Amino acid sequence: MSATVLGLIAVAIVETFSGGGFGGFVFGALGALVGVITLPMVTQSGLLIGSAVFGLRVRHVELGAMRGLVSWTWRRTTFTVRALPVVLASEIGPWRSPVILRCWLAGLTSALAGIASVVSVWLLTDGSFWRGVLVAATPLMISKLWPRRAPLTTSTGWLLFGLPRMPEPKRTEFCAGPYAAQSYELLKSGDVDAAQAVVDELSAAHPDLNTTNSCQVTMLEARGEYAQAVALLLGHMSTHDIPPRELSYTLAGLAGLGLTAVESGQADAETLLPISRKALTDAIALGYPEFKLGGTRALLALLDDEPEQAIELAETSADHATSPMSRADDHVTVARAHMALRDNASARLALDKAEACADWWPRVRATRQRLSV
Repeated sequence: MSATVLGLIAVAIVETFSGGGFGGFVFGALGALVGVITLPMVTQSGLLIGSAVFGLRVRHVELGAMRGLVSWTWRRTTFTVRALPVVLASEIGPWRSPVILRCWLAGLTSALAGIASVVSVWLLTDGSFWRGVLVAATPLMISKLWPRRAPLTTSTGWLLFGLPRMPEPKRTEFCAGPYAAQSYELLKSGDVDAAQAVVDELSAAHPDLNTTNSCQVTMLEARGEYAQAVALLLGHMSTHDIPPRELSYTLAGLAGLGLTAVESGQADAETLLPISRKALTDAIALGYPEFKLGGTRALLALLDDEPEQAIELAETSADHATSPMSRADDHVTVARAHMALRDNASARLALDKAEACADWWPRVRATRQRLSV
């Protein structure tokens, strides 16, 4: 909100000195809005192009915000179009070596695309509308070139200036990304044994990495061994100094796994529920986006005997989930909430959606068994 107000003030000042009057201010404000929307799309498009050219993994591309309209998968990439086409987002990561060089080149492509668009506006600016675009796009591009990395967010500037100077052990963590990407792709297809083989290779090469622990935990979850996954995660957290950004991911995972362990009966609720609640709160405090934790909050609501809220949260989370396993988990939570409301017909419909995402996932199989009794 403060950035919007400052932008409008800047447009008003520019139009006052240029003699545009009130009409100029209106067109300038419209141009500023267009600049705020299009500049991030341009830099994101540049990043996508760079990723495709230089061999990075593009897991998900999302156009728009709010309700999902259509989604499809081409090769390894899922594309989603949403109701309000004002943002372009993507999930991009390392796929093969040399990891840092490939990511840096993709970041450079993103930066060049953004800078070229701003320079074009500077050269072609004529009239209130384009001055508004300029007033918005120029500082926004400078902001994107500032090195910044937060949970689920990496700036173009960080790829350009932060990544090459990344110290150990963060550098090794980053370079281990291809192992995690390969195991994830195998899990998407339900090939648990092949994914385990990749994780075993990673464990042998880098036994102490946070990435290694995360992959090991994921494999335990994929086999339905939730209590062991929680124990492994807690043990790693107690013996390793995890940076805040990575810790937010770890805590978010701990919250979800703890709740799933309680739901499955593998852990005592009185012991693990408080730990999961605190992990959820701490993850958000460290910057993990709360809207990305909708599935975890839905499961917590279900365990708190609030099935209606669980359904609402889980359905929203499923609409925004990018992983088929996460989406399956959300639909399972909806199914179990309907079962708690003694509406098995609706539960079966929700479970059908879960099976369409990942019928091999342990929570999906366990819920099908319960419904088939």
